[in-house]
Amino acid sequence: MTVSGDKTLARPEAARSRGASHPPPIAVVAGGSTAVVLCFTLLHAALGPSTGLLLTLPVLLAGWLYGFRAGLVSSLGGVALAAWFAATISDIGFGDWLAKGGALGSAALVMVGLVTGRLRDMSVAVRESEDQFRSLVAQAADAFFLIDGHGRIGDVNQRACDSLDYSRAELLRLTMADIDSDTTMFRSGDPCLQVRACM
Repeated sequence: MTVSGDKTLARPEAARSRGASHPPPIAVVAGGSTAVVLCFTLLHAALGPSTGLLLTLPVLLAGWLYGFRAGLVSSLGGVALAAWFAATISDIGFGDWLAKGGALGSAALVMVGLVTGRLRDMSVAVRESEDQFRSLVAQAADAFFLIDGHGRIGDVNQRACDSLDYSRAELLRLTMADIDSDTTMFRSGDPCLQVRACM
């Protein structure tokens, strides 16, 4: 709940369910890790060191589904898995693996995890901010109009609809010229003038 003055605004359920960077359940971590290790083991016998490229997929999934921390942990786990295979099972050995692209590939894998996780967290934060703003506008006691530089109405709240005795769909088909004859301020396209016009 968000409190604003004497009003209490309920956050939409959608915003609550999309929290940022919640850790995955233990069952998901255990199952996913087991599946990755098994697939990596089977494919490593056929493809050799290039199998490391396939670690990108679980890192991408972890970062996008669970955020920055999951992307970081999964990418470091992938690097550890590839290094362990190079040191114990692979024919080329750990030193040669590092020299032949293992270090660069590991850095790239970590970057994939970090960037994907950060993008996911940012998109969630933007959606939550939009939901909070929409909730605030929808429950406001004042009429709100979102107007572009040409005076077209892009969005309104229920108070605006009630004050003009129009439905929302009807208002979105109109321009400010249709409901207010003093529309010269929109000809300049100055956003500040548009804000003052709505106040």
